[in-house]
Amino acid sequence: SDRHDYHVIGKKVAGTFEFLEQGGRNETIGYAPDQIIHSQLMIEDQKFLVYMNGQHILTGTDSSITQSVRIGFLTHRNNDARFFNLNLIRFST
Repeated sequence: SDRHDYHVIGKKVAGTFEFLEQGGRNETIGYAPDQIIHSQLMIEDQKFLVYMNGQHILTGTDSSITQSVRIGFLTHRNNDARFFNLNLIRFST
């Protein structure tokens, strides 16, 4: 892809990457390289929300997820970007 300025949430089902059914992409917001960015991915039922440094940057929904899948968050344009110190918190409904 020649596009290098977007963020996306995706899912991997049976070994194949797919976009969410609705939303989950932002092609308007960038990021500053060589800085630590605090990211949050929140999932509630079928809704996915992503925040960077407290700023809401992405929302997506997907009603097709009925089994265990892998969810990924990609910030395109920096192949050296790394995510670390990840905390997973389970919310009970």
